[in-house]
Amino acid sequence: MAVRADGTIISANAELASLAGDAPPGGWHGRHFAACVAEAERPRVRAAWDAFRAHGALVRLVTRSCAGLDITLSFVAGVDKESWALVVMLPAPGALEQRLEQLEALNAVWQALSSTLDLAEVLELMFQHLKRVLPFDSASVWLLIDGSYHRVRAVGLEPQPVPPDFARKIPDFPTHRWLVRERRPLVIPDVLQSDLWTRRRADSRIRSWIGVPLIANGDIAGVLTLDSHTPGAYTHEDGDLAFAFGRQAAAAIVNARRYEEEKKRATRLQALYEIGLAISKPDVDDILALVHWHIDRLMGAQAFYVALYDAETDELYLRLCYDRGERQPATVYKTEGLLVGWVIRNRLPVLIKDTARDAPPVPVTPVQSLTRSVMIVPMIAGGEPVGVISVQRYDPDAYDEDHLAFLGAVASQTAVAVRNAQLFAQTAHRLESLEALQKAGLLLTSTPDPITALTQIAQTARDLIHAHSACVCIAADAGLLDYETKAVCQGCPTQALNICIGGRPGCVLEGMRERVAGTGEAVVFNDAQSLCDPSTISIGAVAAIPVKHTDKVLGVFELLYETPHYFRADELRLLRLMADYMAIAVETARQYRETRRRFHEVSALYEVSKQTTYSLDFEQVLDSVVRTLHQLFDCRAVSVALLEEDTDEIVIHTAVGIDERWREEARLKVGEGISGKVVQTGQPIYVADARADPDFIFFDPNLRSLMVAPLRYGEEVIGTLALDSFEPDAFTPQHQRLLEIVASQVAVGLANARLYAALEDRAAKLEAANAELEELDEIRNELIANVSHDMRSPLTFLKGYIGLFLDRALGPVTEAQADALGVILEKTDAVGRLIDDIMNMERITPDSLQKDVYDLNELAARAVADANFALGSRQLTIRSALPGYANPVYADRVRINQVLTNLISNAVKYTPDGGSITVSLSRAHPDAEVVALTVQDTGIGIAPEAQKRVFERFYRGDKTVKDSTGLGLSIAKRIVEAHGGKIWLESRLGAGSAFTFTLPIHKASDCDVANAD
Repeated sequence: MAVRADGTIISANAELASLAGDAPPGGWHGRHFAACVAEAERPRVRAAWDAFRAHGALVRLVTRSCAGLDITLSFVAGVDKESWALVVMLPAPGALEQRLEQLEALNAVWQALSSTLDLAEVLELMFQHLKRVLPFDSASVWLLIDGSYHRVRAVGLEPQPVPPDFARKIPDFPTHRWLVRERRPLVIPDVLQSDLWTRRRADSRIRSWIGVPLIANGDIAGVLTLDSHTPGAYTHEDGDLAFAFGRQAAAAIVNARRYEEEKKRATRLQALYEIGLAISKPDVDDILALVHWHIDRLMGAQAFYVALYDAETDELYLRLCYDRGERQPATVYKTEGLLVGWVIRNRLPVLIKDTARDAPPVPVTPVQSLTRSVMIVPMIAGGEPVGVISVQRYDPDAYDEDHLAFLGAVASQTAVAVRNAQLFAQTAHRLESLEALQKAGLLLTSTPDPITALTQIAQTARDLIHAHSACVCIAADAGLLDYETKAVCQGCPTQALNICIGGRPGCVLEGMRERVAGTGEAVVFNDAQSLCDPSTISIGAVAAIPVKHTDKVLGVFELLYETPHYFRADELRLLRLMADYMAIAVETARQYRETRRRFHEVSALYEVSKQTTYSLDFEQVLDSVVRTLHQLFDCRAVSVALLEEDTDEIVIHTAVGIDERWREEARLKVGEGISGKVVQTGQPIYVADARADPDFIFFDPNLRSLMVAPLRYGEEVIGTLALDSFEPDAFTPQHQRLLEIVASQVAVGLANARLYAALEDRAAKLEAANAELEELDEIRNELIANVSHDMRSPLTFLKGYIGLFLDRALGPVTEAQADALGVILEKTDAVGRLIDDIMNMERITPDSLQKDVYDLNELAARAVADANFALGSRQLTIRSALPGYANPVYADRVRINQVLTNLISNAVKYTPDGGSITVSLSRAHPDAEVVALTVQDTGIGIAPEAQKRVFERFYRGDKTVKDSTGLGLSIAKRIVEAHGGKIWLESRLGAGSAFTFTLPIHKASDCDVANAD
């Protein structure tokens, strides 16, 4: 019977009733197995069971059953003794010894399988013990691996490989389908009499057969088969015994397989770890040697290579290659037409299990290989291909997807390591290049001699790229012909500077320099052998780089090799940088002279700029400018003429070198003479020889050349700046450029001086106007106070007499007269309120406020209570929505009450009966700096055009509302702003209005809040 770990019965066979007696009510299932023995024996049986569970050894216990039979209990642990156990009850006489031997074998198998994780040892132990109790002629274990069956152990069969088609057909065999469906042993006493048996020539001697599903963790892990050449050799009991062996072995097999997988995984991880450590290695060959050692150890590669990819040339460099353990020479080949080229372009791995069966459409390698199993994996780093790794064997089906995945992981690690090593080498070379560039840059700044700089830069470039020779040819118009020529090349232009280093120049290639100079683009020949006559010169490769400054080609820089050479992008980039340095050297030499010539001009311009920038004295600016220019240009005269707006004449205002009488006589209209045309057109004019111009107006007959520039400020021409000389052609375009610069500075200086004068005048006028406004404001305040006082006195008397009349103190009054007097009294009160509001507007300033600390919640609640009391017969609801926390404000209580009263009374006026008015307070968060109070009504609303004016004095949006002076909201706004707050309105016609104002929160503690009462 099968029982749980606690001894309760799971299942029992039919013989239990004959051995233990009739089953109790409800059957044996779920009852403790000790109930099957005599009551007196039960304590001893339970003690033996507890000992068995504690130690796990095979237990035999002779006892008596409930039926009075002598029986032997044998306890055998299952694969997992914590979850179930097997209890077999056998009669003492008869077949007891045979069954005990079987149980001993099962227990021995369990004990042995629990002690090893080696799959081969597990299978050997299983068959060794199984042979003792269940004879067989041959036996096999088939395991389900990656969806297909593999025979991992066979006993009694001749060693020969299993045909692949047979392994693929196993799931379709009727016997296998029965085992999978029933999940219990299948016994065929005679295969010739069974419909389930599939006859095969190789199995012709088999007559009896047992098939057992290997079940572990609820899944079928494989199949155990036993067969005999004798028919009727096996019974169903034998099948159960084999099934018991299978259950014991299944878990051990699964655990062993898991152990092997983990061990293999650990080995692979160790390999990946060691390859990962190689990331820091700077040598590519060391990295690839380590990769080959691990691949050969883990995959048994008979052919192996690593090829590095050059994207610039689309070539693969076979850096490391082994075939049958022999190192092969490194080669370079194009990727086109090869399988590795497809792998590089698509960045996908390739697995060919048998090249004879699944022949690739293109060659695997440049030389057609005879290998049968092939894996090619791309090495990708940073999203770009670095190369490929290929592992091959000469036997088919040597590799599967698992091998491909591992090789992919190796390729990823290797790609990073190789790329890092390549970057290290590139960085070292670039550092060398940068050091050379730095030296070239320092050379440019340390020597004024361009020949020395050009020679050193050319030598450095030649050494960096290991060229045979270098040549620099600088054009004649670059301005260096007066420097000493270090070397002259045969065939080079005679009117050019030529420097050659290391051998013959490249100018012998006909038309190459002219092409570079004409297009401004580099010309490169990686294989130039066919371009020259080998009898005169041997050139393998040449690169001609333009020496350019901006867009102008100053010369050509050439590098030559005696054999073909591929000029890589980084080499050409370096040569272009060197050519740029050469251009800087040439341009620096040219500009050196120009700089010295312009030094004095710049100094003079600085003086002019300083005078026009820092001086606001109109006369001083002009006098300084003309004297500085007179000295700078060494001319006869310099003059500044200004346009007089009232006469529309151009008159000399300041000059040096001109006779005084010309200042009065030399007056020109706009458009008249040279200066008049300059003012009219706004463009400078240069007259090289005045005597050659028939329209020239002479004030001095000795004048020969004249240059005039406009004084322009914005779009306005305010005058001219002129140079003249007694010599013809005295001035150059450079003089004109400088004159225009000075003219622009003079114009700005003049404009600044005029603006300064205008600002001073305006400031004086504004000061006078401000004094007048202050005086008017004092008069206005005095007038308002006097008028208010003078009006209040008669109003007081008027109200008193009206009261006497209404009280009938002065005689009888009719009802009509009383009504009229009531209207007069009402209007008198309105005038009084108007006077109060006007006076309040004048008194409300930040300095006039009587402040203290109050809780705005309490002020708002009191205002709502007062408003409800004053409603009278109006059918309105006025309520408050106040927060549960204090809102302390530092404010004038009377003034804030006035704001609340004005806002609430305004809402009452414009809200029909049946409406509501809500007063609420809010803060954005407890630490907010301000608190907002909102008076929201459901009244008639305010039109958009009126919302902009509601806070203006005396503005009344609805003229039909009585008792409104139009000052309430103005006063509220002035009070809020005097407290440092803001007030605003949100309204829609027919949907009510919301007036909101804010006040700063007082930061003192709550205990400082005064009692609002």
